Amino acid sequence: EESHLEKMTEEKDDPKEQQQESVQGEEAQEEDQEEEDEDEEEEGAFSVLARFSKEFLDILNQPNEPLLEEERKCKPLAGPAKHYSDVLRLLQDLIQYDSAEPDVTYSVELSDVVSRLSVTSHIVSAALTTLHPHQLRRLATRLLSDTSLWITRLFRKFESATCITEDQREGVVRVGRMLLHSKYPRYANEGHLALYARPPRIYVAATAHSNLPMHLATALGLGGSSVRVVPCNTVVGSPVAMDTAALDRMLAADLAAQKKPLMVIANVGGGVLGGVDNVTRMQEVCQSHDVWLHVEGHNLAALTLPNTPNLPASVGDSMMLPLGTWLGVPGLPFVTVYRVLDDRSVHAAGLTALNMHVRVDTLQLWITLMTLGSSGVSGRIRLAFELGQQLQHYLADVPRVRLLSPRPTDASPHTTIADLVSRPTSTAQLLETVCGTVVFQYVPEGLEDGKNSEYYDNLNSWLGQVVRREVGGYIPLELVSMEGAGLVLRWSPLEGPFTHHLTPLALEELIHSLDQQIEILNATVKQREVFSELVSQSDNLQLAEIPQWAGLGGVRYVPDACLAQGALPDSAKEDVNFLNSHLVEQLKATDSAFSLGE
Repeated sequence: EESHLEKMTEEKDDPKEQQQESVQGEEAQEEDQEEEDEDEEEEGAFSVLARFSKEFLDILNQPNEPLLEEERKCKPLAGPAKHYSDVLRLLQDLIQYDSAEPDVTYSVELSDVVSRLSVTSHIVSAALTTLHPHQLRRLATRLLSDTSLWITRLFRKFESATCITEDQREGVVRVGRMLLHSKYPRYANEGHLALYARPPRIYVAATAHSNLPMHLATALGLGGSSVRVVPCNTVVGSPVAMDTAALDRMLAADLAAQKKPLMVIANVGGGVLGGVDNVTRMQEVCQSHDVWLHVEGHNLAALTLPNTPNLPASVGDSMMLPLGTWLGVPGLPFVTVYRVLDDRSVHAAGLTALNMHVRVDTLQLWITLMTLGSSGVSGRIRLAFELGQQLQHYLADVPRVRLLSPRPTDASPHTTIADLVSRPTSTAQLLETVCGTVVFQYVPEGLEDGKNSEYYDNLNSWLGQVVRREVGGYIPLELVSMEGAGLVLRWSPLEGPFTHHLTPLALEELIHSLDQQIEILNATVKQREVFSELVSQSDNLQLAEIPQWAGLGGVRYVPDACLAQGALPDSAKEDVNFLNSHLVEQLKATDSAFSLGE
């Protein structure tokens, strides 16, 4: 009995001892954590962040096999906490692999120091939000002030201000909101009731970015009926540029109908074809009707080229600048440069708002511009335009290649980028001379207008795939389907992240590859006619159309016994298929160009 009582007493004491041990363990962990926090405070926040960032990125950088599908599938949020290394392992797998492409491994590419600076500065910009609010506001204001000054000087818009956003369309939305507050004095109090008497209108060219005008109208709460599409030139001028005479008539008609024209959106080198509107004439039309002119497109980057930094650029009232795209630097925000109206409208539209809650969004741009300097910015842009112009001049002289992107104006067909930099050049000539996008396609001999046939679409598809494989990913030729032309090949040097690493030798390799492959296409098209004629001369051979195939054509051998039967039963078709399969195997032994078509 005494032994039993002693055992019961020990069992009662055990939980207390365990509880004391647990408390002591937690206290020890808290003391260790406090000591670690004290060490970190003494070490400094950026030192701690640097060490932790290295651990963080090292986990992502470790080579690993793909996770099982069960491990990577989306699941409800787990209750217990996970170590961050397990979370990063899943993130690494989602970055590198996709179950739809099991043989492909993706990777992050940061091509130079400036790109790495921009990406790393995102960490710092988030860390800065922990500053004291007063110091954070002072810092953010200084960064915005510096960045605005540099950009307005680079693009020679000296009397303008800048709005920096993470969405490329948000800047023009805020500009539109500023116009509503300015043109409708009662808009701030009455909202959309103030627009009822004279509804606003937005005008855009048919070749402009398809979703911008509708996004603008929706964001401003105006509805799709407020957007009017202006046709392109059909008689005089570029066929991918806005018809300014039609714009003038539409503005006059809307004013007479008690509508209020709010904004015209011009395009200079944007869209698939890189069309260039006559901005000079559009400015005259807009000024005569008191309408705001907003300009977008790759050719705006050329404003940084002329060696006349004090000469103002006369380009509309506002413009959107995707500097990250043009400079090949990831993670940069978008900049909208705009002419300032009254302060009340500017503040009401949110154009001067500072984004400091999630991160200081101007830091990446501030670091990038200061690192590159004005010569580094203009140097990258100049190289992109020189490469585009060189490819455009080559393609203009290649037979059976149709150049769909705008060519230089007749007044200056041989003006080089060096001429634009060294000589006094008007803004209009500058925007119309540079080449930000090259679009071309292989066409039948003599075809100047109209759409390619399906067979020529197949040839262009083959051309694009072969050339891309030969020149690698540094010159990313796109295959784009256009409604009025068919499949086209497109390259915009201002959109490639590796453009600033390219040399004239790389472009020569592209041109050499195009020369070789176009020669093969010419021979294929010529021999296709001979092939079809030879097949037609034999009773036992039949031409077979093969969809999405760019070879000479398909042919089927049908023996005399089957020809005599007329419509073949399934058993006879199987015999013909077997016979043709055997023929292909024998022909492959002498020429690898033969293949079996289904």
